[in-house]
Amino acid sequence: MAITYHAGRRIQGISSDLEGLKAYWKMNDSSGKLLNTASSQGGASLSSSDLTISGTTGYGVTGHVSGVNAYSFTQTNGNKAVADNSASDWNFLTNSGNKFTITLWLKVDSNSVNADFIGTGGSGSNDFGIRYRGAVSDKKFAIFFSNEGEKITSTSTTLTDTNWHFYMIQYDDSVGTLRFQKDAVAVEEFTGLNLTSTGYPTTALSFGDSQGSTSETGGDIQEVTVWDRLLTTAEIAQIYNSNSGAQLQNTTIETGGRPTNVQIGSRYEETDTRKMYYYSDTPTLSYDLSTSTSWTTTGSNCSVNTTGQYLEGSSSTDNDRATKALGLTLSDTKFVVRQKMQLTDVTTGGNGQLYFGYTDKDNSTTVLGNRDGIGITIRTGADFLHTYALNQAWQSAETLTTTPTETTYYLEIIRNSPTEMTMKLFDNENYSGTATETVTNTISSSINGLDHITIGGWDNNATGNITARFSNIEIYNNVSTVSGFKEWKELGT
Repeated sequence: MAITYHAGRRIQGISSDLEGLKAYWKMNDSSGKLLNTASSQGGASLSSSDLTISGTTGYGVTGHVSGVNAYSFTQTNGNKAVADNSASDWNFLTNSGNKFTITLWLKVDSNSVNADFIGTGGSGSNDFGIRYRGAVSDKKFAIFFSNEGEKITSTSTTLTDTNWHFYMIQYDDSVGTLRFQKDAVAVEEFTGLNLTSTGYPTTALSFGDSQGSTSETGGDIQEVTVWDRLLTTAEIAQIYNSNSGAQLQNTTIETGGRPTNVQIGSRYEETDTRKMYYYSDTPTLSYDLSTSTSWTTTGSNCSVNTTGQYLEGSSSTDNDRATKALGLTLSDTKFVVRQKMQLTDVTTGGNGQLYFGYTDKDNSTTVLGNRDGIGITIRTGADFLHTYALNQAWQSAETLTTTPTETTYYLEIIRNSPTEMTMKLFDNENYSGTATETVTNTISSSINGLDHITIGGWDNNATGNITARFSNIEIYNNVSTVSGFKEWKELGT
């Protein structure tokens, strides 16, 4: 018998991918208002925020995202759709201290006229809006943004056709960065912004004639999402879905096995076992430790336990080590690697060290010699835990304050950019909640081509010893954040 999976249930106390979803206008309504469906998808919808239409209606036009229609605006003064709720409900788009993400699909009727396709009714110091500058020769976009005024995008995001395109705009006031994306083009950033606004926008969020100007939108819009948080790069990519788009679905699936190919934010109840499935980012590679094939080892204190599926190493002997190719090359700009780190022996004394990380070479050299690498060192003496970066020699490090004990940690190694890495320690296998400790350090941009996994020891005549096991290694390449959960959770009865 097929098992039925119901989507949309939540477990209290566990954040979800739809957390922060304030509005989801599919724009596929056939009459009346354009409904905000965020609540029905499991989000925290703004109340009374359906869109009321003024002027000519344009229901049911063919959309870009499969299975859902779009809404069409004519380029006529006053033809718009405005959210029914108060303008003050949209302060998070314009006020100091806030953050947001907006995504949508748009197809303009003409690339030679201006189009104010989303905004808060004006271009004042408390407003937000985006205008396509089709009547201007550069064909760029203008972003009206609170007290920061108008920001003009670069040539990388120009629009010279009348096809469907995906747009994302995101702001993080904690760092003063406004981000704009068109399709899969690299995100464009405006940095150093400082919002001082505390007032209300002119109106609630609106579409079409959104700035109350003579630059009305003529074109089609669909699948609009508004969040009061920053979506991750992976989440945005899931919505973009390689230019096919993706709905935030809340459906019932019948299948003989657990759901696959689920949409962002999906969560499913398995009716026979009362378990919940959460959407998770899929690792680029889950590293296989079930075989000793192709491992290169020196000495006897670093090896692979294929039964327990862990990589074990000890600091007890200089340059005992084990290395193997990853099967891929980590990005030179951003990646996330997660691994379970179980310390089975922590004996202090001296300055012995156990190294674990990702390097550009195999076992033909010493643990620290002539390599590029990023990873962690566990020491028998002072400054017990360190990040490390190698650039053909020791290049930089940052000390963690956590004193290691014979216990299990969950370690996240992140390359945020060509010149920065972060390390996080978690106390749970979901890597959820606040990390036990987080450190960031500057690294060389020439640390490149990391395509091996390496563990090795350096005794340094220490009286102490470190022995550790690394397992459950998951690599997320070309991203700097990972969201979602990775397991089935029991539902309450």
